[in-house]
Amino acid sequence: MEILSYIIDNALVLIPALVIIGAIVKHIEVIPDKFIPLILLVFGLVMMFSASYAWATAEGKSGSFYAYNQIKNAVVGLVIMFALCTVDYHVFRKPAIAVFSYVFPVILLAIVAFVPALSVTEGGATRWLDIGGFNFQPSELMKIGIVIFFAYFIEKNYDNMRSFRKGLLPLLLALAIVAALLILEPHLSGTIIITLLCIILIFVGNANLKHFLFLGLAGIGAALVIGLL
Repeated sequence: MEILSYIIDNALVLIPALVIIGAIVKHIEVIPDKFIPLILLVFGLVMMFSASYAWATAEGKSGSFYAYNQIKNAVVGLVIMFALCTVDYHVFRKPAIAVFSYVFPVILLAIVAFVPALSVTEGGATRWLDIGGFNFQPSELMKIGIVIFFAYFIEKNYDNMRSFRKGLLPLLLALAIVAALLILEPHLSGTIIITLLCIILIFVGNANLKHFLFLGLAGIGAALVIGLL
C-alpha cells in the first residue's frame, strides 16, 4: 500500500507540473532561454516532492502535501512572470516607479521590524508579514526593488558615480537602511544577497575603483562582525 500511495502521489505531482508546461508551451513560441526556467521549475517541483514526502507522511499528511503547496506558488509565480513580460521595461526608468520600488519594500520591512501584530516569527526570526492569512517575506520584494532603484540612480547620475559624495554615498545610505532593517529581523542571508546585488550594480555603474575596494573591505568587515554577534 505504501508503494502504491507513493506512485499515486508522485503522479499527482508530476501530472500538474507537466500540464503547466504543456499549457504554456502551447501558447507561446518556445525559445530555449524561455524554456529553461520551465524545465528548472518542474525539476524543482519533483525534488521538492521527493525531499518532503517522508516528512509529510510522518506528520500524517498526504505525501504530496508540501509539493502541492509549492505548485500553487509556482502557478502564481508563472502568472506574474508572464504578466510582467508584457510590460515595457522602460517604465522602470520613471522616477516615481523607481522610488516606489525602493520605498514600498522598506516600509514593509519596517512593519515587520516594528509592528509585531502583523509580523510572523518562526525559528527565532521575524521575517514574514501576515496580511489576510497570506504570509510573505518583504525581503524578497526588496531584492527586486533595490535593483530597480539602484539601476535608475546610476543611470541618472552616471557621470557623478566616480564621486563619493554625489555618487556612492547616496547608494550606501539607501543600502544601510535596508541592511539595518534586515539585521533587526534577523535575516543575515538576505542582507548578504542584497548587499552583493548592490555591490555588483555599483561596480558596473562606473564607480571609482578605490571607493569600490573600500566598500568591499568594509562589507567584509561588517559581515564578520555580524557573524560574530
